[in-house]
Amino acid sequence: MKIEFTETQTTLLRELWHEPDEAARGQLLAMHPSEVNEAFTLLIHGLANEAGSDGNFSTAWAWMEISKLVVQYLNEPKLIANHLSQQGSLDFNRGMLHQALDAWERALPLYEPLGANEELAACLTNLGIGYHHTGALKRASEYLTRALEIYRQIGKPDGEIAALNVQAMVVFESGDSDTARQQLETALNLTHTHQDQKHEAQILGHLGVVYRHQSDPARAIEFLERALGLQHELEDQRGEASQWVNLGVVWRDLGETSRALESFKKALGKYQNLGDRRGEASVLSNLGIIYQAEGGYDQALSLYQQALDIDRDVGYRSGEASDLGSLALAYWELEQWDRVEEYLQSALVIHRELNDRRGIANDLTHFGLLARRQKRWDEAIQYLEAARAMHQQLGFRQGESGDWGNLGLVYRERGEWEKALEANEQALDIDRAIGYRLGEASELNRIANLWVERGEIERAIGLHTEALNIARHLVNRDLELRILASRAQAYRQAQAWSQAAVDYRVAAGLIEMVRGGFSDPRDKIAFTSNTRLIVFFQLVLLTARHLKQVIGAWEWVERAKARAFLDQLGSRLSIIPRGVQPEWVEREEQLSADLAVNEVALRTIQSEEERRRLLERVNFLKAENVKLLSSLETIDPDYVELRLGKPITFRQLLGLLRT
Repeated sequence: MKIEFTETQTTLLRELWHEPDEAARGQLLAMHPSEVNEAFTLLIHGLANEAGSDGNFSTAWAWMEISKLVVQYLNEPKLIANHLSQQGSLDFNRGMLHQALDAWERALPLYEPLGANEELAACLTNLGIGYHHTGALKRASEYLTRALEIYRQIGKPDGEIAALNVQAMVVFESGDSDTARQQLETALNLTHTHQDQKHEAQILGHLGVVYRHQSDPARAIEFLERALGLQHELEDQRGEASQWVNLGVVWRDLGETSRALESFKKALGKYQNLGDRRGEASVLSNLGIIYQAEGGYDQALSLYQQALDIDRDVGYRSGEASDLGSLALAYWELEQWDRVEEYLQSALVIHRELNDRRGIANDLTHFGLLARRQKRWDEAIQYLEAARAMHQQLGFRQGESGDWGNLGLVYRERGEWEKALEANEQALDIDRAIGYRLGEASELNRIANLWVERGEIERAIGLHTEALNIARHLVNRDLELRILASRAQAYRQAQAWSQAAVDYRVAAGLIEMVRGGFSDPRDKIAFTSNTRLIVFFQLVLLTARHLKQVIGAWEWVERAKARAFLDQLGSRLSIIPRGVQPEWVEREEQLSADLAVNEVALRTIQSEEERRRLLERVNFLKAENVKLLSSLETIDPDYVELRLGKPITFRQLLGLLRT
C-alpha cells in the first residue's frame, strides 16, 4: 500500500521531525481522515524502522510518538496492533527483549479476530524470534509453527521462508543440528523457486553456522563465503558485515587467529561505514575475545569497554549485559575478583530486567565458576545446578553440557572423584548426542586427566589420543595444543620421557606456526601467553633433566629466542603462578644471587676461618632457599620444579633468554 504526499504534507513532516511541537501535531490531526490513514501510519513506521536500524533510537521514538497520536485519533484495532508491532521491533533492536515481547503479545489478540493475514503471521514470527533470543525455545517453536501455517495458507512464500529460517535455528539450538540443516535446505530451495536472494544469503549464512557446529569447518567456510558473495552482489553491507563476523568465529575456532582478526576488522569497517553502532560494538567484543584468549588482557579490556560505551550510548541493553559479562571474564584472568563479581552482578540485573532466561542461566554458570575459583564448593555446586536446570528447561543442551562439565571440575577439586567422572561423562553424552565435537574432545581430555589421577595412565592416554584425533579433524590448533600438553603430562607421570618430549615438541611447533601467522608485533606478544610458554619450559627441562641432552635443551632455548619470545620472557617474573606473591620470587632471586657471590668467594679465600664463615653463610642461604621454595610447592609444584631444574635452572634459563 502506498500514498503520494503533497508538498504541504511533506513540509509538515519535515517540520514534525525538526520541531515536533503541539501546534504541528494539531495540524496533522486536523487533516481530513482520508489523508490520515493506514498508509500514512505505515510510512511513519518505515521511517522509525529505518532510524532504528541505523542505531538512531531517539529519532525512531520521535516517529513512534507521531504514530501513537495518529492511531489514537483513528482508534482502529488493526492500526493499534501495527503500532504495537513496530514498537516491539524497536524495543527488540535496542535489546529490550521483555518490552518487545510485551508489545507483540498485546498486538496479537488485536490481530487474531481479523483472521489469517500477513500481519498476524508477522506478529507470530516476531514472537518466535523474541522467545528464541530469550532461550525459551519451545515457546518460540510454537509461535513459528503457527506463523508457517498462516503463510502457507495465504500463499506468502517470502514470509514462509523467513519463518522457516528462524524455526531451523530454534531447532538447531535445541540440539538437533541435522533437522535444522534439513529445514534450512528446504528454505534455501524455496528461495531459488521464488528468486528471493535476500533470504537466500541469510540462509546460506545460517547453514555455515550449523556446519561449524557440526565440526565441518570447510563446509562452514564454503557457505559463509557464498553468503558473503551474494550479499556483496546485493550491496547489502550489513549482511556482508554479519558474514565476516561468522567467518571470524570459524577461523578463531580453527586457531587461525590472524585470519580471524582480519575477518573481524573487515566487519568492523563495514559497520562503521554504515554508522551501525550496535554492529560495531558486537565486533569490538569479538576482537576482545581473541586478545583475551591470547593473553592480551589490556587490549581485551579496552575493546570490551569500547563496546560497553557504545551499547550504553545507543540504549542496547542486551548488548550492555553481554559486554559486562565479557569484562567480568577478562578481570577473571587478572584475578581481580571484586571487579569480576561487580560486573557479573550488573549483567544479571539487566538479564532479569529483560527476562532473558538464557542470559540469567549463563550468569549463574559464571557465578558458579567464581565460587569454584574461591573454593566455595557448596555455593559453586548450587549455582551450577541452578544453571544446568535452567538450560535443560530451555532446551539449550549445549549450555546444559557445559554446566555438567563445570560441575565435574568442582567435584574433582573437591576430591569427589566418582562424582567428577559422572558429571564429565554426562557432559560427554550430551555433546555426542547433539554432535558437538568440540565439547566432546574437551570432555574426553578432562576424563583422561581424571584417570591420570587414579594412575590409569594407559587408559588416560587412550582417551587423550581420541580427543586429539577429534581436535585435529576440527583443525582446532588451540584445543590440539591443550590436549598435547595434557597427554605429555600423562607420559611424564609414567616416566615415558621420550613420548612426553614428542608431544611437547609438536605443541611447541604449533605455537610457532600460529604465532608466525601474525604480522602485527602486538598480536605476537599477546599470543605468547604464560600457558603456552610453559610448553617450552617443560620441554627444556625434560630434554636436559630426563633425556640428558643438554645441547638439545640449549637448542630449544635458542629456538624460543629466535621466535622472539623475548618479549614475554624478558622479565624474571614472567610466569609467576597464581597465588604466588612477586616479593616471594624477588626473595628467591636475592637468595640465589647472594649464594652465587658467596660460592665464588669460597673458591678464592685461603683463610680457614674465613672459609668456615663463608661456608656457614652458603649453607644458611641454601636452607633459606629450600624453605622458601617448599612453601611455594604447595601452590604450584611445577613452578618449583622449573626453579630447581638441572642442569639448566629456571633462573639460568631466563638469564639465557635475556642475552
